[in-house]
Amino acid sequence: MSIVKRLNQKTGETIATVGFPFDAQSSFLQGPAEAPPLIREAVFSPSANTWSETGVDVAAPGHILDLGDVPLTNTAEDFNEIEETISQIVN
Repeated sequence: MSIVKRLNQKTGETIATVGFPFDAQSSFLQGPAEAPPLIREAVFSPSANTWSETGVDVAAPGHILDLGDVPLTNTAEDFNEIEETISQIVN
């Protein structure tokens, strides 16, 4: 499902997350492209504290809309795709 379709199904979440699995510009170490699912796993791990300083459990249903990962190709075109995706989210 596209990011735009997921945004249109939004039901009041206050936080939107999206993964950009991209590491083509890393001149030394590769690996950031593998981070998005690992970040999700860490955030929603039972060992994580998902409560904010204001007493809100941000991991409770209705707070986070996970838009998934944007399929990227590790080419220069990815920068346009990233900009377009962010534009769709914030506008």
